[in-house]
Amino acid sequence: MKACNWGALICASFLFTTTDIPAQETTMTTKRQHRPETETIWTTHPWGALGAARLEHAPFPDDTRTTGFSSKRGDFPREGHYDDNTVMIAIPRTFKPGRTPDFIAHFHGHMNEARRAVEHYKLGEQLNASGAGAILIVPQGPKNAPDSSGGKLEKPGMFAKFMDETITLLVKEGKLPKGARAGRIIVSGHSGAYRVLGMILDHGGMPQNIREAWLFDAAYGVLDELSAPFAPPTSAMRLRSIFTDHLSTENIQLMSNISRSGSRIMVVEDDDLTTRGTDVESLKGMKFPGFRGGAGVDELVESLRHERVLFIHTRLTHDGVIADRRYFEKFARCSPNLNTEQ
Repeated sequence: MKACNWGALICASFLFTTTDIPAQETTMTTKRQHRPETETIWTTHPWGALGAARLEHAPFPDDTRTTGFSSKRGDFPREGHYDDNTVMIAIPRTFKPGRTPDFIAHFHGHMNEARRAVEHYKLGEQLNASGAGAILIVPQGPKNAPDSSGGKLEKPGMFAKFMDETITLLVKEGKLPKGARAGRIIVSGHSGAYRVLGMILDHGGMPQNIREAWLFDAAYGVLDELSAPFAPPTSAMRLRSIFTDHLSTENIQLMSNISRSGSRIMVVEDDDLTTRGTDVESLKGMKFPGFRGGAGVDELVESLRHERVLFIHTRLTHDGVIADRRYFEKFARCSPNLNTEQ
């Protein structure tokens, strides 16, 4: 057992071994002809189908960015940065349509685009590989801008309207049956997505549906809003926060907010976890508080499955926390809130 010397917080450490990310399959088909701008365009991939839709309740355009955004990094006008209402929708081959489909709503970080995030981080591929029967939706946030605004989705009840519109579209497109409504929802975000995640958790309008939040080096601010749903000891909501050194202080604040309310937290070092299992000799004399480990047990999987609030400190780069060790896939594979074949 190894202690993380972060104030009074003590955590169990394990061993971790990873494999390289397989090369992404690039075979795909698409039909790009003269189409109305409002029509959803679908492309097929080895992992499933990817749609690009235009939705009224997408984050932008929004009245908070009618004149764009200015920061120390420059001026970012509305045109080209805040006028795109695209929402990327990834449906893996593992998804089985039903009346209460599960969703993962993922939000990209600064200086990025929704489509690029899906492709760069292999989100569709990772979701399909996880075996999770869920639909992934990735709205276009501030486009290639250093801005954490969630646009419309920061407003009370707007996330619920966004999800209703998304489901209506999927029914129209024949991807979901008539009468479908949202099942369980996981909200996920990388880097600058912290703000929209906090606003959705606080007042997005779907508290009964949202079961988990995944923070990929994304605890920059709104820490009260990000921690509040997970703090009550009676809460069933699950939190996964993987973070690098530069967000250690903020993650400790999240830990403090949650633990002060009496909820248990687990903190691990990903370089000290193993996906191969610990041998009998290594286990002798080791104690894992609340950990159901044993010889040959996959320690990372056990932690993800059984710990409701889990913090993972990593030496990965800020850009590498999603795909370099395929954490998006692992989170999905081990979630009890997704229709996952394990």
